[in-house]
Amino acid sequence: MPFKSISKSKPDPIQRSAIDVFPKFVAQALLGKPFLAEIAAKSETAFALIIHVPNENWMGFLADGLLSILPGTIIEQIRPGRRRSIDASNNQCLDYLADGRSVVAITYDPSVISKDLQATADRIVEVEGIDVRVVRRAINAVAGERAKGLTRTDIATLSPIAVMAAIRNAKSAVEAVARLRRAASGPTARTANSDLPKLAALPLVAEVREWADTLRDDLAALRRGQIKADDIRYGVLEGPPGTGKSLLGEVLAQSAGWRFVGTSVPTWFSSTDGHLGGVTRAATEFFIDLLTHDFSIGFLDELQSIPDRSAMDASHREWWTTLVDLVLLQIDRVRKSGRPILLLGACNHYNHLDTALIRGGRLEQKITVRPPASVHEVHNVLRFYCGTAIDDGELEAIARLALGRAPADLAAGVKQARALARRAGRALVPADLHAGMDLSPERHGPSLEIVARHEAAHALIAHRLGAHVNSVTIVSAGMSAGATESDWGDAPMTRHMLEDRVKVALAGRVADEIFNGGASSGAVGDLAFASNLLRRGRLELGLYDRLGTIDSNGVMARFDGEWLEARLRWLMAETRALVYAERAKILELSDILLEKKVLDADEIVAALGVGK
Repeated sequence: MPFKSISKSKPDPIQRSAIDVFPKFVAQALLGKPFLAEIAAKSETAFALIIHVPNENWMGFLADGLLSILPGTIIEQIRPGRRRSIDASNNQCLDYLADGRSVVAITYDPSVISKDLQATADRIVEVEGIDVRVVRRAINAVAGERAKGLTRTDIATLSPIAVMAAIRNAKSAVEAVARLRRAASGPTARTANSDLPKLAALPLVAEVREWADTLRDDLAALRRGQIKADDIRYGVLEGPPGTGKSLLGEVLAQSAGWRFVGTSVPTWFSSTDGHLGGVTRAATEFFIDLLTHDFSIGFLDELQSIPDRSAMDASHREWWTTLVDLVLLQIDRVRKSGRPILLLGACNHYNHLDTALIRGGRLEQKITVRPPASVHEVHNVLRFYCGTAIDDGELEAIARLALGRAPADLAAGVKQARALARRAGRALVPADLHAGMDLSPERHGPSLEIVARHEAAHALIAHRLGAHVNSVTIVSAGMSAGATESDWGDAPMTRHMLEDRVKVALAGRVADEIFNGGASSGAVGDLAFASNLLRRGRLELGLYDRLGTIDSNGVMARFDGEWLEARLRWLMAETRALVYAERAKILELSDILLEKKVLDADEIVAALGVGK
């Protein structure tokens, strides 16, 4: 039998896993070949390196990678926490440097690095995210194949640990890429809220609809890489309570497929001990969470709870300045990261915000989310909450009566109406909406004619003095028998503008005197508003003969009380002249109001006539 040679194949090498190579590759790419070559050439010289990472997920991961390429180097991870612990970590780094040891300090909060350590650093590195080229290199090292088709979008929402776990010990590049894409889709699916409406279905007023649709398209373009993160403007949604600002933020995130990270300034106090350290930690945690994933929308609600420092006295300003400066620093940190993240604030009183918050480069865009100001807009909100249960004609009649109410109040009314229908064992009917929103025609208190003349005087004088009158109603709501809603714009307050507002408030009382047989207690709210506005003008805004200002809770001197009474009487006389001259038009407007119960802005202009 002839001899047969049998050659044995070499045993397969032990396959490497992602944990063996990925941290090392990331660290090498981060520092770069020139810097690593410089370190190698000066092996006897200690160096100091500070690295700012996006979030806590990076800390241990990057430390492992650095140890694999910089053996013998001290790697210090400095996290926010107790001041004593932070100081000890900084001092330990300085001690090692003084002893000739190389040091790398890693943190996700740059404020914890001491000034001394910063001053001694040879280099400070900002980590913006994971380079897709490094991920491809890791897949090649693990699977022995090139990762074709892998893009930055595929890994944009993943932490380095998640990338490493997805690659793990993949047998092929196709397998690794498929896992990465599944992992990337996970956070969006987990954060989706099936109870949220689609953006297209949300009943938004025209100007907010335009902003929201444009922003959604921009967020989609950013995800596709067609625009840069710097092209997206941060902003503030401002408007009265109940207009749906928070809901809009969540719906925007879901419609764009982005993650939503929400907080409110009051929760920074309520969820901690309320001391400065606890509040600043809560604020910092929000921004850290926001930076955990790309394609995130951060939502800062109740932003007016951060006061304007220029309007504060020295005793309070020092405490608040620390918090305001921290928030400003964190906003700048998010913006400078260049990552696909959008930051939105929300507030009820835009003019009360600290100007540093809303300057260019920060929350620079103002988006006014106003209540529905026409019957058509109210109809859209009611249709959104009612569905198809009520036909258009009946719903429009109800919308007319509900004009002037915030979307949240409309939603609550429909919810109550549905509960009434369920208890009666029937589908929703118009009578349920009347009852649920307290639109019953029965009235307790002053007659409709008295209320109509009172509100008509408010509306006409406001219109004549330059305000935009949004609506006027004689449908009672709670303790109010009627209401007039006006918009005076955002121009800084002057004495003339303030006194115009006072005259509008006094116009209802004057109408009671002229048309309704004399003044009544029904105008007590108007008088309180007029008095408080004049007090603010004199004591806080510096619009009269005082240069010194005091807090609105300060005790008024007796002469201030006398000044207030004298000023009110003078303005009352001015208002009497205005109302008397317009008495025919006021009666005409009140008759229209008695017929329709509610008038929107267009109907008011048509009834009064521009310039008439």
